[in-house]
Amino acid sequence: MEAAVLKSDLLDKIEHADDEQITKLYGLVTNYLNSQVEIEEWDSLPALHKQLINKGLEQAEMGLGTPLAEVNRRIKEKYGLNG
Repeated sequence: MEAAVLKSDLLDKIEHADDEQITKLYGLVTNYLNSQVEIEEWDSLPALHKQLINKGLEQAEMGLGTPLAEVNRRIKEKYGLNG
């Protein structure tokens, strides 16, 4: 499908969407566009940073991470926080 036809179809769908759908569409489009920027940011990271991030992801995939609930419990305990 040509870009002009796609744009026309999208505009038609947007014009007929209710307020809730518009809000959701705005979030989807914004998130999509922001994700494109993040890819460029990744490309601009130094090689060492990329290696460290990838190492952390590999460790998480192997189950070597600490669950968020446990991290929260430790922080609350360490700093005497309630709730």
